[in-house]
Parts: sequence; C-alpha cells; structure tokens
Amino acid sequence: MLDYIVFDFETTGLDPNAALPIQVAISTPYMKTPFSWFINQAIDIPEESTKVHGITTEKIRSEGISPEDSLRILLEYFGNHYLIVGHNCIRYDRVILEKECERYGVSTIPVKERYRDTAGIFKSMVLNKQILPGESHFDFVNRVLSVQAKGVYFNLKLVTQTLKIPIEMDFHDAAADVWYTQRIFERFCDPFGILNWKSVWQKN
Repeated sequence: MLDYIVFDFETTGLDPNAALPIQVAISTPYMKTPFSWFINQAIDIPEESTKVHGITTEKIRSEGISPEDSLRILLEYFGNHYLIVGHNCIRYDRVILEKECERYGVSTIPVKERYRDTAGIFKSMVLNKQILPGESHFDFVNRVLSVQAKGVYFNLKLVTQTLKIPIEMDFHDAAADVWYTQRIFERFCDPFGILNWKSVWQKN
C-alpha cells in the first residue's frame, strides 16, 4: 500500500499569503476516518469566511488548540509519511503551512518534492498535459495550474462529481474535504502506488 498523508486547511481567507488556518484535517490509508482539530488563532474570523465553512470565532475560542500545538501535531504526522497529498495544496495549503512555520520559528518544513496535488493532476488530465522529462511533480503542477484555460475548473466538488465519487458529506469542512481528496488520490494510483491518472480519466 502506498504510504501517504492527506491534509487540508479551513482558513480565514482566500489569499494564502495572508490567511490563517483555523481547522486542520488529516487522513492516511490506515485511518478509518479523518482526524481534525480547530486552531485558536488570535483574530476574529471574517464573516465572509464563516459563510463558506461555518466556523465561527466562538468555536475556535472554545474548541481550538494553540497554533504552536497545531503545527507540532501536524508536522509529527507529516514526519511519519513521505508523500503529502492535498487538493490545490501546492499553491494554497502548503503556502499557508510555510507561513505558519515562519511565524512561529519552526524550521522543519516539508520539502516541495514530498507534495502531491490532486487539483493539478485533474487539470493536467483535462488539458492533456504531460510531465516533462526530469520535471518534478511540484513543478509540473505549478506549470499546469498556471495555464489560463477558459471553462476548465478543478474545485474539489467538481472533481469528485466527475470521478463519480459518492457525495456523502458537505464540502468546506476540513475532514470532509480530506476524505474526498483521499478518494480522488486513490483513483489516480494503481495498486503499486504509481500515479496513473490517464487510465483513470479514460474510465470515467
């Protein structure tokens, strides 16, 4: 079985350079259900963000742990799995994570080679883009996601529906989004853990 960890943040905004994580979820092939927790950031959550994910300032105050503890827990889990999987994580969640590490003086930041991005893989299928010789997955995803293609979308709900994955939970909850991302990633891998998204695309 391919060893990996899936993660997702719910945040205070859409700009990864400014947003703060307020909910984290993780899952691995060995977990029956995703594990999630709230983060008690020292700001009030903007109303427009609460409308998206339903997380309120009161909730993170009453149920959240400190950002430092959250980082420690998340990075400990990352340390036990080489591949780090997310949906649009290379351009969003990874940036937020690195900003948090910088903010709290944490130097054990995962190297970019460890990330796998299901949004980038999906968009590459739609655009029929192939990884170049010697190109890393990280650079490939950045290249693909930089392509301006009218009418091409890769949000988590659309990808889930396109791959005919049953919708069992609401989106924009970190635990639910991790669950869907894990199902998507499994579709992109053969039993030996080799990314094989072209054959997946042809089956759907």
